[in-house]
Amino acid sequence: MKKMIVVMVLALLCHDCTAQKKRLMKGTTVYVYSLSTGAVPQPLYTKYKVKKSIKLAIVDNGSYMIVKGDLAKNPKNFEVVKKDIVITGNVPAWKHESKGTAYFYESEDDNKAKFWYRDGKVILQAVSIPLKIRSEVKASGTYSTIPSTTETSVNIGFMGGYKFGWNKYRKDNNLFGQQTTKYSITPGIFLGTSAADLSTTLTRPVITTARKAAMISSGGSVVLGFNSFNIGYAFGWDHAIGSSASSWVYQGKFWNGIIVSLDLIK
Repeated sequence: MKKMIVVMVLALLCHDCTAQKKRLMKGTTVYVYSLSTGAVPQPLYTKYKVKKSIKLAIVDNGSYMIVKGDLAKNPKNFEVVKKDIVITGNVPAWKHESKGTAYFYESEDDNKAKFWYRDGKVILQAVSIPLKIRSEVKASGTYSTIPSTTETSVNIGFMGGYKFGWNKYRKDNNLFGQQTTKYSITPGIFLGTSAADLSTTLTRPVITTARKAAMISSGGSVVLGFNSFNIGYAFGWDHAIGSSASSWVYQGKFWNGIIVSLDLIK
């Protein structure tokens, strides 16, 4: 358990020094701004398709995303789909500034266009495990077998892990009023607190007075995320604290459960 606490603390401390990695996914469409070479230069786009995942830098103004690097330096990563697409109307200044750099652009009548990018980062989440499935405890001596049981309880804890994300960006808002829909999977380890039921039926040897005891839970989990909602599978071990804690039949025994979580650090 001490090792698990150390790992979680280190994950939190390393969060600020761990750069979030973003990569544009294969199959995404990007555009490059250019000017025609005629007597009256005309703004044009060249449309490319990403052939290989590339690093992405997001310019956060809600209208476009810029890709790191010059396409000319990475020709194998891109495939020309269409050249010399004429731009009508006024061209915003940022499009001129991004000349020679790939960026995502959508025309006024193409609100359904979208692209995918993936990212990854160290995270810290607040977690709760509303359901645990405990294995059968076999009989010993004069005691009877306790069958497998499903348990619900109120508990809270913290999970450290690494989130792998897949993000869909589109110009129009989704049902949640957002332009980006986020999907993720996060493996991690957690540490939490709750209460153990030290009853006469769940202790061996049997205690004379039933009581609730403080309990430490630790283990691992895999959480699936959709935007801000996270739910997944957890496994772990519980350790009651205090007098008669060692008599609890589930002391240090393995369990499976369902975990829900919320990101504390974005």
